[in-house]
Amino acid sequence: MPEIRHDALTGDAVLLATARADRPAAFGRTGRADGSGVTGDERDPECPFCPGNEDRTPPEVLRSPAGSAVDGWSVRVFPNLFPLVESADASVGRVTADSVGGSTVTGMHEVLVLSPSHRRSFGLLDDDQAAEALLAARTRAAQLPADGASHVQVLVNHGREAGASLPHPHMQIVALDHVPEGVEADMERFAAGADSAEGADPVVEACEQAGGPRGVLHGDIDGVDVWCPYASVVPYQVRLALRAAGPSFATADDDEVRAASHGLRDALARLGRLLGDPPYNVVLRTAPTDTTRFHWFVDVLPRLTVQAGFEMATGLAVNIVDPDTAAQELRSV
Repeated sequence: MPEIRHDALTGDAVLLATARADRPAAFGRTGRADGSGVTGDERDPECPFCPGNEDRTPPEVLRSPAGSAVDGWSVRVFPNLFPLVESADASVGRVTADSVGGSTVTGMHEVLVLSPSHRRSFGLLDDDQAAEALLAARTRAAQLPADGASHVQVLVNHGREAGASLPHPHMQIVALDHVPEGVEADMERFAAGADSAEGADPVVEACEQAGGPRGVLHGDIDGVDVWCPYASVVPYQVRLALRAAGPSFATADDDEVRAASHGLRDALARLGRLLGDPPYNVVLRTAPTDTTRFHWFVDVLPRLTVQAGFEMATGLAVNIVDPDTAAQELRSV
């Protein structure tokens, strides 16, 4: 029977309707059947993110390993040429825009290229490469508040269906001069859970799912828990967290970031192997650096289905794959 579930961490509501999966072409597989994700050359001479084309991007703000412009690199970070809001100074990526209420929003929008390889997505990186990429993201997430940002959002859009405009795998780092309402709501929800009669950390409580039927990894990689949430809003959604993590990704230490990168790499590799390199979004849910009551975690949301009229009208997500089934399949690869 269809049922409505609620996510205690994000506030999302989902209608779990597994019978819908029996429809013809309920969702399609994308990419390579073997899930490798490598569909062409490791370098594209026309790609602005590939080595040798560094002059096609704005000046970088971070390079790893550090070196001169002619040295090789593993990770590059630079301002986005097409930021989410209108750029007031494209040379540095500073962005401003007037909102409906007439107020001004300022911030920064940066691109983090995951590796020199044109087709090597996060799930195909080795452990050192994955750690290097996420450590670079943490470095920028820590620096941008010092430059005046109130909230920094780290995310990955992988594949055109997930919002990526270029195929070369990359992260995006968006800094805003205010804390968005959705983030404020996440922090309030966390505080309410921590202040409940049980008084436990809601993310730590959620990590317990990784030891049950919805678990994918239960501390198997550097103490990272990975599971399919009870109220998964899309098929094969996975969530990962470290039980000892603090409120903000920007203040996480190197060991925590490396552990998270290894767990994320493993989760994405499993999704790629099972689903044939699907489009997906990675959303790092974190509090601003001046917030003490939160517990940062990561959501991975494959884009296998399309939001339709029912979802738009009701605010209910529709998921056609039981999270228990999704987790079992992910554990098996």
